[in-house]
Amino acid sequence: MVKAERQIITRLAKGFFVLVFFCLLVFWSSENCLAVGEIINLKSNKSSVGLYEKFEVEFELTTSYSHPYYFESSAGVSDWIEVAGQFTSPNNKQISVPAFWYVPHKRLKQGNQEVLGVSGRGRWVIRFAPSEAGEYRYYIIAKDQAGSRQSALMSFQAVASTQKGFVRVSPRDSRYLEFDNGQSFIPLSGTATWMGSSGSYFYEDLFSNWQVNGLNFARIWDQNDGYNLSLEGTYTPWIPQTYGWNTGRAMIINNGLQGSGQPFAGKRSALFRSGSTTTQGYYQPVTVTPGMEYRLGGYIKTSGLSGEAFISAGASGISSPGSIRTPSLSGTADWQWRETSFAASGEVVGIWAGASGQGEAQFDSLVLEPLSGEYNVLIDPGFEERYAKDDREVNNSPEQGPETGQVDVVSTLPLGTEINQDAAFQIDNIIKAAENHGVYIQLCAHEDVYWNWDKTIHNQNYDAWAIRYHISNPGQNEAYLAYWKRNFRYRVARWGYSTAILAWEHWNEHGHLNDSGPDSYYQFYQNYGDYQQSTDPYNHLRTTSQGSQVFSRPFWLSGAADIVNYHDYLMINRYPVALAEDEVYFIERFADCLRYAHNCSDLGLGTQSGVMLKPLIWGEIGVLLSNWATPEPAMYDGAGPIFSHNIIWAGLFSTLGMTPIHWNGDTLAVSEHAQSTRAAAAFLQGIDWAGMNFKPYTTPDLGGQYSQLSVSNNQLRALALVAENGKHAYAWIQNKNNTWKNYAQTKNAVSGSLTISGLSSANFTVEWWDTYGGQIIKKENKASSNGSLELVLPQAIDKDLAVKVYTQTTLSFLDLLTAWLTPGTAANSFAEDIFSDNKVNSFDWAFLIGN
Repeated sequence: MVKAERQIITRLAKGFFVLVFFCLLVFWSSENCLAVGEIINLKSNKSSVGLYEKFEVEFELTTSYSHPYYFESSAGVSDWIEVAGQFTSPNNKQISVPAFWYVPHKRLKQGNQEVLGVSGRGRWVIRFAPSEAGEYRYYIIAKDQAGSRQSALMSFQAVASTQKGFVRVSPRDSRYLEFDNGQSFIPLSGTATWMGSSGSYFYEDLFSNWQVNGLNFARIWDQNDGYNLSLEGTYTPWIPQTYGWNTGRAMIINNGLQGSGQPFAGKRSALFRSGSTTTQGYYQPVTVTPGMEYRLGGYIKTSGLSGEAFISAGASGISSPGSIRTPSLSGTADWQWRETSFAASGEVVGIWAGASGQGEAQFDSLVLEPLSGEYNVLIDPGFEERYAKDDREVNNSPEQGPETGQVDVVSTLPLGTEINQDAAFQIDNIIKAAENHGVYIQLCAHEDVYWNWDKTIHNQNYDAWAIRYHISNPGQNEAYLAYWKRNFRYRVARWGYSTAILAWEHWNEHGHLNDSGPDSYYQFYQNYGDYQQSTDPYNHLRTTSQGSQVFSRPFWLSGAADIVNYHDYLMINRYPVALAEDEVYFIERFADCLRYAHNCSDLGLGTQSGVMLKPLIWGEIGVLLSNWATPEPAMYDGAGPIFSHNIIWAGLFSTLGMTPIHWNGDTLAVSEHAQSTRAAAAFLQGIDWAGMNFKPYTTPDLGGQYSQLSVSNNQLRALALVAENGKHAYAWIQNKNNTWKNYAQTKNAVSGSLTISGLSSANFTVEWWDTYGGQIIKKENKASSNGSLELVLPQAIDKDLAVKVYTQTTLSFLDLLTAWLTPGTAANSFAEDIFSDNKVNSFDWAFLIGN
């Protein structure tokens, strides 16, 4: 070997040892001091993707992580991992998109029941929606405590599509919403909270029906254990076979198992205690691959059991013991592993764990996996009750179950943020259904505090009830904010790509947020809002909600939220009769108070100051007795259709400019709600809602900010939206007696006229609309006088009518062509539905240009 070669080798060796010494010095506690594991098995869904459509790339890391939802800046654990895609747009815009941990699932519909099962190994995924046409270049970067690793540079093409883009606050009028392409978005709401046993299939059927009927806006909770869909809640996938066991069938803390040499995966187990001879247990139907060989097993423990305890599999998701059974355990025996194997004969199998006879049986760490052992098909195999969040168990008593009592068992619960992958998979399908049917979702992250707080990691002074009911110092509590960062980052990574996400709703019905001190919830929202803006590359709208006489105007005027959300219900023990028995007056009074500075004492909101120029969403409305849980019986007896119809039209023509969400709309007047919304959608077709700069007019009896409408008959009232240019007006005229309270009374039809002021001096086309059928019932031409236009009702009404008023304007060809071709202009303020076919199309444009 020549001297030069020896020198090179010596230098390389020295460099290597210096590097090793540096690693040992700086990263002495790391498993891999050089870098995170390699990025392997990359696969993208397509090489060319339409604008605002989903580009997806999945991959694996050669290093595994027990906490894949934790990233560096909010970790508190030793094996955090932060993965992201770094994209460069055709115009050289740099975009960072977080990756997320994904566990594939398979779903089937058996009868009316959705059945899920894990269908493969977990992997990493990045989802991205391009907004510029051309070549996007990207690479993946993964970082952990050991270092970072970067993939090779890759690319894909973004091409034109028919997508309208994301929903934004309109730059033309911040009270309203519009898409990236400049088209107005008017929320026509429906109720979509309760999915039932059909799971995500429910939303496919529902949204398909909505599309036919013009509904386009839903508010969905994904974080509450009492409402089925539970991203981090406690809704259990295990179904109790019966409720006949006389003293207990519950989850029990596995005290003494962890660290005792027993290889249990879970911190809870299923306990059965019976004084009878009935065979009972828990079961879970799951999807499998026909013909595949599976291993079925789990740990069993018995105490004084006269019968047998075993785990079984049966065909078609049956809710009783199947014919395929593990060896059983009887009498008194410590934890023992029992297993068997079988070939799946169909796509669904029912897994059952239970016992016969008197005594106790306990189960933990069940396994249903291919013989290759790649993944466990079962959802919640450790009986954790989907990462049980609640620490209210009484003295660890299994008879009580995990939902009663107040003993601190938090140290036994899983750590911090844990995503229920089956629920996330359901949300994938719900969002896909929304995309397919033109529905936009306000995704609500929380109704109550059901997360995990491990006091050994996060907060030594853990107080379950303080956290549950507004923990102290949330603005300064780093663990509190870190939890929400992890939670939000996962949502952005998995669903941020979708234009069907209208807004992220943080909390359902938050309390007062007026305190602007450093330790307040107000400050928490400011900090959290900043994080949302820095993390979401698509800048989805942000909101939370308040309700029932709680409205914190200083908070809503701050930069922490883009949309104002309010909830309230008509309740006779809370509001004056004039409000509680009249849904139209109720909506108009509240909408006007939320929007403008008023003395709102009669609404329980005190004196409000400052004009609210943000979009308003009324997220919940209904008619209740004094009990919050009890709807007014009249809603079921016949008042429902009237209430549902009136809140749609009153909401649209009030300063809300949207339809409030009827809380009981899924059970009351469903067909009537659809009919009325379909009519409203037809009426709104072609109106550039955000481009009109409306003033909301009312008749004086409704007490609006602009009481500039008059009627010739005091049994009539009206709401109207009048365009700033005076060339357009849209009004709803109602018989005052047609309210939910008077549903059983015969309403006399009322004649009369409506006078609208604030218009330009011009000739107008007037269209009278049937608000139930969605059809024009009369069309006429009228001239205004000194900016006022008197409109005589075409018929006496016992319910209501709507009217469109627009100018018969002669415009130059250049004006029309410029408006038509310029993105984001109020083109539809020129074009009208001349041919009354509920469309503004080339025929209408041709008529205008020709005239």
